[in-house]
Amino acid sequence: MKVLPRLVLVLEAPAFQAPRAIVLALLSHGCVVRVYRDSAEFERALIAAAARHQRHIALLAGRTEFVVRAATRVANLGTGVVLAALVAPLTGAGLQRVLQVGIGVCWPPTAPPAQVAQILSGLTGGGDTSGVAPEVPNAQNGQRAAVSPGNESCWQLASQGWVVQAPGGARVTLTNIERSLVLALLAAPGQRLAHAALMAAVAADRPSAAAGSPARAARRLSVLMSRLRRKFVAAGCEPPVQSVRGQGYALCVSFGSQAVAVAPATVSAAAEP
Repeated sequence: MKVLPRLVLVLEAPAFQAPRAIVLALLSHGCVVRVYRDSAEFERALIAAAARHQRHIALLAGRTEFVVRAATRVANLGTGVVLAALVAPLTGAGLQRVLQVGIGVCWPPTAPPAQVAQILSGLTGGGDTSGVAPEVPNAQNGQRAAVSPGNESCWQLASQGWVVQAPGGARVTLTNIERSLVLALLAAPGQRLAHAALMAAVAADRPSAAAGSPARAARRLSVLMSRLRRKFVAAGCEPPVQSVRGQGYALCVSFGSQAVAVAPATVSAAAEP
């Protein structure tokens, strides 16, 4: 049986161009790269690759709105293709949106080309897959999703943001609210946020959880964070989140950029600690 080459299908937004260095890096990893500007042609190529059972991945390149629309259309095709994205600018709010529509891994266009190529090559079944963790359940819909490869010396946010992977491989699956909290901290300047800003992130996912007086909301946040920290202890690793007395919460570990690359979000002065 003939083995087909690994295929990366790129859809670029108008007036946006995926960095040529990334394309060249993919070629150096043995991938066939095809770049499209026409959405219909891109979708036909995805369907054809799935029909051939060819190992492939879809890379969407553009601003947040374009990537979200394109990912939604691709998901409706039902081919089950793995989605990746180059998003400019990649803000905290934009990161949450692209993860919610099924993007499994994303970077800003300035990400190191070799890093992007290594991960995309691994997701198509080629290259060094020693850093690829086993499949884990997707906490949102019960389907199985592959954890993106990463540097084992760093913490990783994987499986579309539903799994935190600690150095050494321990994995903690997040609830909806826990995921919102971790994403908010990752996207914040200095990876630190005040109680009010974190409760705003919770309210976006579940308004009732942030209802009531500020004191009640703060107690609710304390309970949520305590539960989150206990999950990491139960998994045999130190919690990546710590309380900053009188200010809020902060990440106290280093997250790698391989699984999900994050640019600083715009946070109002009132929300900062």
